[in-house]
Amino acid sequence: TEITARPTATPAKPAGAPATSASGALASNLTAGSAHQTATSSTTPDSAFAEFHTRQGGLLYLLNFLNRAEAQSLLGDFGEALPGGWSWLYRLGQELQLDETDPIVTFLANQLGFEQADQLHQLPPLPAREQWLDLARRWYGRAGLWQPSLLNLYARIQASPSHVDLFAPLNAVQLPVRLAGLDINPGWLPWLGRVVTFHYE
Repeated sequence: TEITARPTATPAKPAGAPATSASGALASNLTAGSAHQTATSSTTPDSAFAEFHTRQGGLLYLLNFLNRAEAQSLLGDFGEALPGGWSWLYRLGQELQLDETDPIVTFLANQLGFEQADQLHQLPPLPAREQWLDLARRWYGRAGLWQPSLLNLYARIQASPSHVDLFAPLNAVQLPVRLAGLDINPGWLPWLGRVVTFHYE
């Protein structure tokens, strides 16, 4: 399935999104890298709007992992090591054997200003990897969630300059994932620059 692109618009904070406060510097650092790459890559396909199907929709569950307080602290310490929130999501997904051929990987590449998905390998490795894995084991290991199957979610994703919406079947809801807080709506993520919503239909 290919990502369908439509004409772009200038990304902006969505109306009603809370003002950035304590995490302002972190959000600026992470989103600035992505914006700079997109602006300086003249051959990059227009990616402000996209719609595609994925079998790795559970990758977006990791946004809730990255949004937890201890994870945000790590992002604050190492935020300049990777250019934007999408790159952190990609590197963390690789720890769960993210399928590199899935359209969601092309989507991530486009958000970071890359023309091809394989260009993501130019990104630096995951900073503080052992600390991230320690958090993952501590938060999700006991429930048996921290394994590649967590990413296996057939879903449709729609993206705009301000929002990312994931649509999945109602029977895809899993109690352990819900209890771990992984499939709750992330909402406005200043370090990503998007409002992210999960829909189960």
